[in-house]
Amino acid sequence: MISLNINDSKQQIDVSPDTPLLWVLREQLGLTGTKFGCGISQCGACTVHVDGVPTRSCVVPVSAVAGRDVTTIEGVGTQDKLHPLQEAWGGAGEPGTPGIAPALTAAIFSATGTRVRKLPISQYDLDLSIEETEHVTPS
Repeated sequence: MISLNINDSKQQIDVSPDTPLLWVLREQLGLTGTKFGCGISQCGACTVHVDGVPTRSCVVPVSAVAGRDVTTIEGVGTQDKLHPLQEAWGGAGEPGTPGIAPALTAAIFSATGTRVRKLPISQYDLDLSIEETEHVTPS
C-alpha cells in the first residue's frame, strides 16, 4: 500500500510502486482532469502540482510522491466554488487545453508564494500573471 495526499485527501493505494502517477490518478482515483498526452513528459497534458511544483505525472512513479502533497486540476477549487482558472475552462477539468491551467496556477504560485487553491484571486491578478509569463519558454 502506498500512502498519498491527493487534493488534501489522504489515500491508500494498492498498486505497483513503479506505476505512473497519471494512471493512479485516472484509473484508481477517477480524477480524469489530468490527461494523457505524449507519455514522455513533453506536452504537459499530465501536469499536476507536487508540493506546489508543476510535475509531469506520466513519468513520475507513484512511489516518488508517497507522503507528498499532490494537487490536480480538480483540487484547485471546489464543486460549489470553482477557482477562476477552472471557470475560464468551463468546469473543474480543462476540456481542450490540457496542461494550461496547471501551468498558470504554477505561474501564480511562483509570483505570489501562495498555493493557488488557497488564494482568492481576482481577474486582475490572473490577467497580470498571464502577462508576466507570456515571455517564458516552457522547459
